[in-house]
Amino acid sequence: MKKTILRSIVFALVMMCSAVSCVGPRGPQGPMGPQGPAGEGTNWKIINLTVPANAWQQFADNNGQNSYYRALFDVPEINDFIYNSGLVMCYHEINNSQIVLPYVRHNQDTQGNYWTTTVDFDYAIGSVAIYVTHSDFADVAPDEMSFRLVLMW
Repeated sequence: MKKTILRSIVFALVMMCSAVSCVGPRGPQGPMGPQGPAGEGTNWKIINLTVPANAWQQFADNNGQNSYYRALFDVPEINDFIYNSGLVMCYHEINNSQIVLPYVRHNQDTQGNYWTTTVDFDYAIGSVAIYVTHSDFADVAPDEMSFRLVLMW
């Protein structure tokens, strides 16, 4: 019996709170006032990058091993503020799709050889570098590749 009374009281309190929260000021509305100042929001810029097949530069360690390919772009839009407080993302555009970097693909040729290709990037104030590395460190330069750089701040 006590539980039933307690449940009824709790139910009544919940219903009263719900009813009160739905009641707001209701009165005549006047004309709309002037627009206020712009608030904070997100800004973005999209930069399309293309690396022609002959533009990839090959690098290796001091022993001539661990080779990879790099393409370096001047991107003056990456300023100190975006570097420290913004976001930089890069997508590889292939077959009418955008694939966020890092992009990793596993490959096999007709002779049964396996390897992985990794495409990644880094950025600094004023520049972006895109890298292509084959897991077997084969000396095979990438073909032309397209990328989409997205800056947000």
